[in-house]
Amino acid sequence: MKRIIIYGILVLVGIVVIQGLVGQGCSSGAVKEFKKAIDEGNLTEAAKCIERIGYDSGREKYALRLIRLYLDVDNPKQAIYVYEELTPYHEDRSEIRFASLHSYEYNACKLLREYLVKHGEYEKAWEYYPLNYQNENYISNAESLYAYLSDVVIAMCDAGQQEEAAQFIKKKLHWFVTYVDTSKELEDYAAYRSDLVNVRLQQIIDDSY
Repeated sequence: MKRIIIYGILVLVGIVVIQGLVGQGCSSGAVKEFKKAIDEGNLTEAAKCIERIGYDSGREKYALRLIRLYLDVDNPKQAIYVYEELTPYHEDRSEIRFASLHSYEYNACKLLREYLVKHGEYEKAWEYYPLNYQNENYISNAESLYAYLSDVVIAMCDAGQQEEAAQFIKKKLHWFVTYVDTSKELEDYAAYRSDLVNVRLQQIIDDSY
């Protein structure tokens, strides 16, 4: 009985080793195909290759390259697909601010939000801003939301949309009224009181003329 158990364990170990070697071989081939597709400008084929590249073989590195290329040809939908669907195990927004720990998420989200803001997709852009806390409505996210609003207001003003920027501020200011002004932790986040945030954002508009 003991021999049978040992034999069974050895068989299982052998299977795992073989699967690992096969996986490495598949990833290696997929990397070569990915590079070939990129050289040929075939981003669709490159995306298919990403699915067959293991994480331990650099899937995120190649995914980030593909995201950049899709944005270069003004295809944000596919760039987002690469991030959300082809690398589904990425960290959530409360972790992406740590560039040294999560460089893929940090860089991918930075590329996405900068592109989306620049091209007027403001609501979508917010989804790729880092958070200090997973719950978007927690007061510690005031800094993140203010950074987002500043970027959007600047982009709107650069496009000559000062009136739209003023309306955007008015629409978004309620978050600070609700989650900062009335918070028991207001003292720690006094810089993000709604009236102060409004003054700073309005100043961006005034300085743009």
